[in-house]
Amino acid sequence: MEVDAEALFAPGGPLAAEVPGYEPRPQQIRMAQAVRAALEDGTRLAVEAPTGVGKSLAYLLPGALWAVSTERRLIVSTHTRALQEQLVEHELPVVAGVLARLGVKLRYALLMGADNYLCVQRLARARREPGLFEGPSGDRATERLWAWAQSAGTGLRSKLPAPVASGLWGRISRDPDLCLGAASPYWQSCLYRKDREAAERSHVLVVNHALLLSNARLPSYDALIIDEAHNLEDAAMNRFGLTASSGRWARALDDISSPEGKNGFLGRIGGRQESEGVEAAVEAVKQANSDGAKFFAELGASHGLQASRPSVGEHVIATRRLDPAKLPPSPVPALKELADRLIHLEALCPSPEEGAELAGHVQKLSAMAAELESILEASGPEWARWVAVPPGRLELCAAPLEAAERLRETVFGRGLPAVLTSATLAS
Repeated sequence: MEVDAEALFAPGGPLAAEVPGYEPRPQQIRMAQAVRAALEDGTRLAVEAPTGVGKSLAYLLPGALWAVSTERRLIVSTHTRALQEQLVEHELPVVAGVLARLGVKLRYALLMGADNYLCVQRLARARREPGLFEGPSGDRATERLWAWAQSAGTGLRSKLPAPVASGLWGRISRDPDLCLGAASPYWQSCLYRKDREAAERSHVLVVNHALLLSNARLPSYDALIIDEAHNLEDAAMNRFGLTASSGRWARALDDISSPEGKNGFLGRIGGRQESEGVEAAVEAVKQANSDGAKFFAELGASHGLQASRPSVGEHVIATRRLDPAKLPPSPVPALKELADRLIHLEALCPSPEEGAELAGHVQKLSAMAAELESILEASGPEWARWVAVPPGRLELCAAPLEAAERLRETVFGRGLPAVLTSATLAS
């Protein structure tokens, strides 16, 4: 569809008809023309657009028109969840209205990282283990969520009917390592599947930098627009870096077994039959919990840090550069021992669902062990290592000092048209 960018933004044009009180801005029109040219010519463009220019519509309108007219997919990546939701809830409905006036229908969708989604499968397990999540109040929360999930169109945390405590959310949010996919009895009611299917049908898909840079399998795309591009380098450092977290450690082990062995995966299979293997695995969980707790506590204490109470925000309270001389004994052997114990329980898993769950736990433990080992070994001059304290947990982190080559290999190595924009791109 041949529609000049200037005509879209002109007085009396389709955008003005869709947005009462709209006033054309020359900078916005110039940016829209440059974006359209970059997409059509398959080139790359960097645009610094100060606040007030209206850069979201300046790239969304020509980008959406290009995607619809060529039947291709455009990915728009932002740094923050707030901008993601703003684009999907405010700007893209305007763009869809403009395109509808031109006689075409725009399909758009939103995808976030796994831990932003409610998992119906894990929620169902939580309902079968009453009292595990913060007593009766936690049980009431799981029941309310279950009732809501039966007719919900998305599992996004921001769309839940009420706030969910971080402790409970960590146990009912989506975990790719434990996802059974189509093998799950809850596959038809999976809320993430609905969001994923909408993404597969979309002309414009909104993601964030972390998801764009991750190993998550995004739908194929033909062009890329990166907003808040001044944050791309920091996001790349975080993505290509490594993190071992006390919170993730505790949640992974709690999913396998509660301290008394009555809940979690081992509680379910151990409740059906007596087994020395299950008892040994429960003891291995206790040992891994003990070793992990001791490791993170000593790591924090030796660097003058202490985990704080969980809060709504995810801001890091303090960081310290890692002193290799103050590293406690590694808890990795305890994780490997537990993984070995679990592998030998395969015969106690008669259903495909339980077998897949067992494999998921083993895979997650192995990944956690490998990540912590890599952090402990990342001592070369090309790496930075530090200890951090986000709310409610303590983390040991490592990141490469240069992200350029990794960005070249992942984001920019396919030769697709790309637009990078920000209000502070130059600085």
